[in-house]
Amino acid sequence: MQTVFEDGNLVIRAETEGERGLVCGMDAIAAWRALLGTTSVAETCAAMMQARESAGSYDPQTGRNAYTTAYEGLEAALSDTAAESVSMMSDSGEVQDDPMTAARNRTRTALGLPPITNKTDSAVQAAMLSGEAADATPTTGIDTDCVDAKAIGRLFATEAMRADLDECEERFYEALMPRQNQQN
Repeated sequence: MQTVFEDGNLVIRAETEGERGLVCGMDAIAAWRALLGTTSVAETCAAMMQARESAGSYDPQTGRNAYTTAYEGLEAALSDTAAESVSMMSDSGEVQDDPMTAARNRTRTALGLPPITNKTDSAVQAAMLSGEAADATPTTGIDTDCVDAKAIGRLFATEAMRADLDECEERFYEALMPRQNQQN
């Protein structure tokens, strides 16, 4: 497969029959990364390529879909109300260590992706805090065999690409932040 960045989009071109491709902008990568709790662009792209919304995850009466719980979890975490508004029980019955992981897991499960276990979450956090993530990016369980992780890593190794992604992530989080009522 060929992995390039063209016209503001990451493009993963399938080169053999049965291989999947992907075209996505930086804003989409930032949003998926935040909503699914992935640790790298390669893992995020792999999740995007593998995600399949399960039947019944969309409720036409309420408009709720596979992503709703993750959005609610992020909004609650950003407004410091997560403890009251997000269930910490995963679909598998495991009680999560934090409400954001629980919300992300509901979304991941609805998309057919593996949930983040407490053990995985702890390992990711420890690697990030210790600086080990710079040497070998930890994963949250998404199979990255469907992408060229090294090629994606090289594309996003430049300061300009990292800055663009950081800017997109900031915009995404800012859009979810609670707004103060402005009265004049």
